[in-house]
Amino acid sequence: MPVISNRLFEPYKSIGLVSSTVPHLIRYIEKLNKIQIVSAVGRSFLVFNEKLQLIETCMCVAHSSDITLLASDSKFLFTAASNEIFAWKYGHRWKIKSYKDDRQGQLIHLMVLGGQLLAIDSNQNLIGWDIGSQEIVSFISFNSETASLDSKSTIITAILHPATYINKILIGTGQGTLQLWNISKQKLVYQYNGFGSEVCSLIQSPALHVVAIGHHSGLIVLHQLQQDITIMKFQQEFGPVTTISFRTDDAATLPLMVTGSKQSGHLAIWNLDEGRLEQQMRDLHWQSIASASFIQKQPLMVTNSGDNSLKIFIFDDLQTIGRLLFQREGHRAPPTRIRFYGDKGKFILSAGLDSTLRSFSIYSERLNRSLGLASANRKLAKKRGAQNDTNVLLPIIDFSAEPIREKEWDNLVACHRNTSIVTTWSVDRMKMGQHKLLHERFRSSSHNVQAECVYISSCGNFVVIGYNTGHIDRFNIQSGIHRGSYSDDPDGQTPAHQGPVRSVLSDAINQMVISGGADRHCRLWRFSARQNQLIGSFKLSDSVARMCLHKDNQFIAIALDDFSVVVMDLDTKKKVRNFRMHRNRITDLSFDNDCRRLFVSAMDSFIYIWDMISGQLVDLLATETPCVSLSLSPNGEFLSTAHVNQLAIYLWSNISLYSKVTLQPLTESHLETIQVMQLPEI
Repeated sequence: MPVISNRLFEPYKSIGLVSSTVPHLIRYIEKLNKIQIVSAVGRSFLVFNEKLQLIETCMCVAHSSDITLLASDSKFLFTAASNEIFAWKYGHRWKIKSYKDDRQGQLIHLMVLGGQLLAIDSNQNLIGWDIGSQEIVSFISFNSETASLDSKSTIITAILHPATYINKILIGTGQGTLQLWNISKQKLVYQYNGFGSEVCSLIQSPALHVVAIGHHSGLIVLHQLQQDITIMKFQQEFGPVTTISFRTDDAATLPLMVTGSKQSGHLAIWNLDEGRLEQQMRDLHWQSIASASFIQKQPLMVTNSGDNSLKIFIFDDLQTIGRLLFQREGHRAPPTRIRFYGDKGKFILSAGLDSTLRSFSIYSERLNRSLGLASANRKLAKKRGAQNDTNVLLPIIDFSAEPIREKEWDNLVACHRNTSIVTTWSVDRMKMGQHKLLHERFRSSSHNVQAECVYISSCGNFVVIGYNTGHIDRFNIQSGIHRGSYSDDPDGQTPAHQGPVRSVLSDAINQMVISGGADRHCRLWRFSARQNQLIGSFKLSDSVARMCLHKDNQFIAIALDDFSVVVMDLDTKKKVRNFRMHRNRITDLSFDNDCRRLFVSAMDSFIYIWDMISGQLVDLLATETPCVSLSLSPNGEFLSTAHVNQLAIYLWSNISLYSKVTLQPLTESHLETIQVMQLPEI
């Protein structure tokens, strides 16, 4: 059988990625008198201005593997991944051919020296290309008998071009020594004895002939190259010195040097006049700092980290410690649930394993916002700082939002993993609300009680909560007051289900609440009655995993633990469709805007697209990793997906909106021949 490919959707772009563990790059464009900050994210890169506004992206997939190195001159940006290097100009690849040599291995260092592009590979070879012609003009093997003075196992760990040293580079080694090489003559000029520890970083100081050397032991040395003398030494206490930068602006009252380590999120600020530690900037990032560098002749310092954030700190005239000026960040742990927000579908709400809620714009990165970190005590968290908050709630497993009352009160509710309380949030104010919703019956013994699912009514006034105990409660979201419980017992004491409630929904006119449980029942309840009565019940073949509702057509799709999906008509209270063929646990499902198709994602790395009219599988979207959540825009233009171990949210464009698409029924045999789609790039 021939290989088939997806026919309804094509990759559009990914959103929510800002930074990685690759050190950022600051470019100085002299002709434009502008500064650019380049950040590598996966196989692509992003370019920001000095206000961290996105101004340029990679217009195609940059590499076949993740970018590991960045370098630039005033004209070109160079990216390296594995053993290939490409040059870029205005987001477009400058030449199709890469800078590559048959002898080179995995690239570990990259820099530009004049008109040459220099790279050092894992075999400890230096290769130099002429940037214009892409021809190799220099090649040095540092482990050859002629290159190494005392050993055949030189390991290069850092590289630097000292200012005014024409055609020369300084290399630091794993043995602790430093070597000054003439690239044009391919000869060793001088070898420095070093300081008995592996060199981790080299940086030019504002003073001529003086370089800063960072070591694995935490030792920082300011060394005069011309006379081979040490000027000053410092000792960093929190790990190897992997990043060093000097403040060079004229307004600096003190000569400052900043150092950091890839083992912590702290930075040390050193007073070079007095030779002592001036300040520490602690907990700047959730993860270790990949790089910190001052912008030339400005009191601004740029930092990036593997926590998917990029920040700029400003050093005011009378302060030696920086304050946060600009930042761009996304989820630092994979998102687990995403939903389009509002009727226009311009924003996506996302909850991640980092216990944060975020709003992402599908059109402009500048409109991305964070609703904050879920905390049991917001005031204490604000006082201590988010990273020192001991009351952080566990990740959000389900949330529901309704925009109709967003200006008046909280309009989003979320339940958390292994947590009994339900939190409220305001999308309009972009913050966590004051209410922590919990019924009185659980306040005395809430350890084993977990809120499993939540749903906001269409009017925006009520929230329905389902628990693992089988109880279902309704609260007023404005006041946080309990307004009723759902039970077939007139007293309202018995649970609604004999087991955990997996999903709760309500219809468009607040007449009905729908609940599905692990007891293999889907039940319909009268919404507003004080003594809430059971008005219908369906016996299912297996436990309910999750549900979704199309409010206009009153169709409800119920995903079961046996990997099947049942579609019920709430008006007739009859089963209208039964979809099988899914091979693993169903993670999410959604109707399109006109209820013609049902989208189902499963842990088998497929997104199934079912036709509601014919009851046939009409398309498959096979991805590299399983989709954990999906959502369709209200106008059907985009499909958004979140995937296992992926920080980004991926957008897929609906081809059928602007071109003719012919769909044919697919059978189970097509699962073996479907072509796997690569996830969208930046």
